[in-house]
Amino acid sequence: GIIKITDKRVKAKHPIGKRMIQVEKNKKPYFNKLLVRETLKQWNLPYYFLDFETVAPPIPRHNNLRPYQAFPIQFSLHILKKPGVEPQHFEYLHQGKDDPRSAIAKALCKWIGLKGDILAFNASFERRFLKELADAVPKYASKLLAMSERMVDPQQLFREAVYYSGFLGSFSLKNVAPTLLGNQFDYSLLDISEGGGVEYFFNELVQDNISPRRKKELCCQILEYCRVDTIALVELVNWLVRNARKK
Repeated sequence: GIIKITDKRVKAKHPIGKRMIQVEKNKKPYFNKLLVRETLKQWNLPYYFLDFETVAPPIPRHNNLRPYQAFPIQFSLHILKKPGVEPQHFEYLHQGKDDPRSAIAKALCKWIGLKGDILAFNASFERRFLKELADAVPKYASKLLAMSERMVDPQQLFREAVYYSGFLGSFSLKNVAPTLLGNQFDYSLLDISEGGGVEYFFNELVQDNISPRRKKELCCQILEYCRVDTIALVELVNWLVRNARKK
C-alpha cells in the first residue's frame, strides 16, 4: 500500500537509500561539504575528462573480436589545468570501416600527458576499454595501461556526498548534470540522446553510398553527443569545487 517515497512507512537499510528518503521528505538537498573537500584534495591536476563511445556488432568486423564484443569508435577529451578556467578539447571519431583501435590508441597517447588524473563518470567503462586497447595495440600498451591506473570516478563522490531530488533515484550523468547545471545538459534535446543511438548513426556513417552532406551531418551529431558527456563532467567538477568552498 506504499505509493509515495514520503510515506512514513518507507524505510531503507542502505545509507544512500536513507539519504534519498530524507531529501524527499525534508525538501532539502544533501551535500557533504567536508567529504567533497577532502576528496578533491586527493585528485591531481591537470584533469583529463575522458568518454568513449562504442559499437558492438553481432558479426565481428575486425580481428580478435567476439560476436557482440564492444570496441571504441570515438572519444572526447577535455583537459582542465585548473578549476574554473577554459578547458582544452580534443576528440576523435573514426569514419571508415577499418579497425579504429590503433588510431584511437595513438590519439590518446598523443593528447593525454604523463601526469594528472583521468576522470570519467562510471570510470569502470573507460578503464575497461583502455585495457582492451592495450591488448589490441601492443605498441601503446604500456602507456594505455598506465592511464587505466590513473582513473578517477567522480560518480562515486556524488553517490557518497551529493543528492538532489532531481536525481530521481539515479546517479547517471543524464540525471545529475541537468539537475545541477541546467537544461543545457538535457540529453533529450540532442539528436542522439543515449549511447545506442551512436551505434545506429555510426552504422550509417560507414556505408559506402552515403552522401558527403549526410556524412558531415552524422559526424556532427555523433561528436556532439560524446562532447556533451565530457563538458558536463568538467562543469560538474567545477560545481563541486565552488560549493565546497562556500561557507
